[in-house]
Amino acid sequence: MGWFFKFTGSSIGRKFIMAITGGFLIIFLIIHLIGNFTLFIGPEAFNGYVSTLDVIKPLIRLIELVLLAAFVLHIYDGIILWFENRKARPVRYKVNASSENSTFSSRWMFWIGSLIFIFLVLHLATFFYRFNFYDPEGYANKNQYF
Repeated sequence: MGWFFKFTGSSIGRKFIMAITGGFLIIFLIIHLIGNFTLFIGPEAFNGYVSTLDVIKPLIRLIELVLLAAFVLHIYDGIILWFENRKARPVRYKVNASSENSTFSSRWMFWIGSLIFIFLVLHLATFFYRFNFYDPEGYANKNQYF
């Protein structure tokens, strides 16, 4: 088991964890998007989707915990890798032609991740919290969600 912790503590191991957690989060977003697209099919389809989610609620709660762990690991490893990279080269390059030596995605990764994080916080505050902890209009007690 010592090799596992040694690997996950290394730079390559952290990048591997970033890739695995990032891929998992993307897969979740795609599944979530497909489920929400049932709104365009009609109210019956969306209500059926929500009812199905209600039936498998214990599994959903487990997936939510795994998602939280994936987010925390992804963000933590990203920050640690950033600091390690800064520490490895404390003197910055005099000329940084970033458009020539890096991809658009890598240059904008921090900003895109920040936007996704802000959206996630707003999304959870608007939907997750309201439907799970604060329900002033009684939506959670009705069988119709749309």
